[in-house]
Amino acid sequence: MKLLKGKPIADKILENLKKRIKTEKIKPALAVLLIGKNKESELYVNLKRKTAKKIGMDFSVFYRNSSTNENEILNLINRFNKNEKFAGVIVQLPLPKKFNTQKIISALNPEKDVDGFGPKTKFLPVFPNGIYP
Repeated sequence: MKLLKGKPIADKILENLKKRIKTEKIKPALAVLLIGKNKESELYVNLKRKTAKKIGMDFSVFYRNSSTNENEILNLINRFNKNEKFAGVIVQLPLPKKFNTQKIISALNPEKDVDGFGPKTKFLPVFPNGIYP
């Protein structure tokens, strides 16, 4: 078994992204949908925000409370899908229990599903991709 030290790899990827954003004068943007109150999710989203800022990427969080209905969430995702500003969209999991997580994730445009959780996404989910050679 080979031990993979992820931090140096992640740092190198982030540094390359930062240089590319600056050199190519691009401004990628990420939309994150956070539904309900979950301290772990809020912490995770804040870490993502900090990293995005460090590399010069736009980062927008869209908060919705758990009383929001599923159709409102699907409509919001549809707006993200159509909005050319957002290169990527993340639906922060876990969702409150009343929501159909797979239905919501499946509504993401596969080209923008950067977590790679949708059935037709072009991205591989990070965790399995990290452990599978």
